[in-house]
Amino acid sequence: MVPDVSGGAGAVVGLDEVAPRLGRLLEKVSSDRKVRHIVLGAAAIDGSWEWSDAAGEANPDGTPMAPDTPWFLASVTKLYIASVVLRLHEQGLIDLDAPIPGYLPDELKTGLHVRDGVDRTAEMTVTHLLAHATGLPDSLVEHRKGERGLVTEIEAGDVAFTFEEAVERIRSLTPHFHPSDLTRDRPKVRYADTNYQLLMVIAEQASGQSMGELHRRLLFEPLGLRQTWFPDDQPLDEVGRLATSWLGDWPLQDRPMALRSLGDLFSTTGDVMSFGRALFSG
Repeated sequence: MVPDVSGGAGAVVGLDEVAPRLGRLLEKVSSDRKVRHIVLGAAAIDGSWEWSDAAGEANPDGTPMAPDTPWFLASVTKLYIASVVLRLHEQGLIDLDAPIPGYLPDELKTGLHVRDGVDRTAEMTVTHLLAHATGLPDSLVEHRKGERGLVTEIEAGDVAFTFEEAVERIRSLTPHFHPSDLTRDRPKVRYADTNYQLLMVIAEQASGQSMGELHRRLLFEPLGLRQTWFPDDQPLDEVGRLATSWLGDWPLQDRPMALRSLGDLFSTTGDVMSFGRALFSG
């Protein structure tokens, strides 16, 4: 049984009823000329059933999109990063309420959050990062006047960039607000990739392992995610069935250095649903 996809409060329907609705939704979305391809999946939390289907062309050569076609998760990867951080918290390696300088290398301990002439880097906790409650600028899209953001540079051509370069970008920008008071009912939040870039550094520093190793040990292997990987784990030109990812009108597969620099995951819908069941069931 699943929640009623038509939105009825508290309504519960069976798979036989929900599958046709999902199929119609897939058909409706895929009919939009701006949608090159789509894959849609649904699953029962208890693992008793799952459904998926796809439409459109996976690649410009006309290869059809299939339910098991691997695709670029982009910022969905943040769910996986957060899960790694919370697993390390369960193991006693990360204190969610601790100021982040205690987990950062010396070159990152200060100057990340300077507003009104005051360095508030030490006021940010791991929870601030997880909740996007730091006020930090987004290292991928924000930039100083007269310059270009990283995403704009990637659109213009394949570029590699390091986390250290991303940090220098945010240090040149003014944070949007002070780290939020997390005791408030509605703390101020603003989405920024920077927060999760810092969480990756914290996880590696606290564990002594790379993010790839942490994901494999804490998520991929326990959950049997055999079709989920980081760009560095498998050369992109060897992943023949990978769906083309697009940045505007530019195929990201033509930007392999940028993809590796972004560091987001590739996966299949089946693996994503397996991860989702584990995430929501604990």
